[in-house]
Amino acid sequence: MDSPDKQEKNRNEDGTFKPGKSGNPKGRPKKGLAIADILNDLGDQEIRGNDSWLTQKEAVLARVYDQAMSGDLNATKFIADRTEGTSVQRMAVTSNEPIQVMRIVEPKE
Repeated sequence: MDSPDKQEKNRNEDGTFKPGKSGNPKGRPKKGLAIADILNDLGDQEIRGNDSWLTQKEAVLARVYDQAMSGDLNATKFIADRTEGTSVQRMAVTSNEPIQVMRIVEPKE
């Protein structure tokens, strides 16, 4: 069996790998960064604000606050959800019957 030159030191005479040796010692190549990583890197870049330097994340959040102060309810909800947490939705049960979680239906013959 022919093996690549770089793997000859990792293999036994029969072509199997020696104990503790790998055919890919450096591991799988790294992929590109995830979208969240890229967004965080961009958000951490500094830009010139009115009076000082801000990260892009800070500039975006300042704009969200400006929109909320101008009456934008979506911006207000965004801020409230992230500072206070989303509100709990409650359900009232008006029956004494058990709650049906799953219904198994027999096939018709």
